[in-house]
Amino acid sequence: ITLTFPLSGDYIEKGDFYLFTANEIFFSYGANVSRNKIDENRFQIGLGHQVGGFGRAEFGYLYQYLGTTILRQVEHNHTLVVAWISKFNFWKK
Repeated sequence: ITLTFPLSGDYIEKGDFYLFTANEIFFSYGANVSRNKIDENRFQIGLGHQVGGFGRAEFGYLYQYLGTTILRQVEHNHTLVVAWISKFNFWKK
């Protein structure tokens, strides 16, 4: 799930900045899974910039919870993220 919040106006248009937040949850299931039904959770928050009609740049913080079924290990990872998300239309004639 991702939510975006424009910093100016009601919509995100070319040249606009925005705040975003996202959350992903990964589950394990099956006969062999006895612990850590939630394998992983990634939560991200940051600032984005819409660059023209062809993409956007995002900078933010990512928290990752990673639980394993082996030895009951749990990781808590903190990461700075820099991303480029392109919107090239390769099917356009």
